[in-house]
Amino acid sequence: NAVPTTTTGARSGGGACENWRIHPICWLGGREGGANSCVSSQDDRPAVFDNPWVAEQEYPKGMKRLEAQVLKLQGSVVEKDGRYLRAEFASKGPLGESVDDVEWYFTPNDVLVQFRAERRGAAPDYGANRKRLERMRIALGWEKVEILRNRRRALVVVESPFDSFGP
Repeated sequence: NAVPTTTTGARSGGGACENWRIHPICWLGGREGGANSCVSSQDDRPAVFDNPWVAEQEYPKGMKRLEAQVLKLQGSVVEKDGRYLRAEFASKGPLGESVDDVEWYFTPNDVLVQFRAERRGAAPDYGANRKRLERMRIALGWEKVEILRNRRRALVVVESPFDSFGP
């Protein structure tokens, strides 16, 4: 199974990350989108980061269950390639229509699931992606991976944009 590496301009409306067909290694660089609309298991910024998931079953069965959950939440699967899945969730609200792009990657030889979700354009999502992902994770019965980070807080007792992260 080759890891997908191509990019497409599938996104409309601009935004922080123009390539939605993302190789998982690109995630390691983090910094996909703004804190107002992005949640990622590979971005260490506190406003954006969320823990990766542990699929309770091996890859093929876990992928099928994840796909079913996307459809249950009125999403549409727009791309599936090996261990990679991309879906879109459209919604209408008082500020107009919006589309959220969500990607998942099942780590080879592991039950770890990485993800990234971001609203198209620069509009904030007011936590919609984080809430949707959490609903999906709970419905699937999957746990979050506990992550210990070496954070040095600039303001001692609270998180801030001035914090630094060490190895």
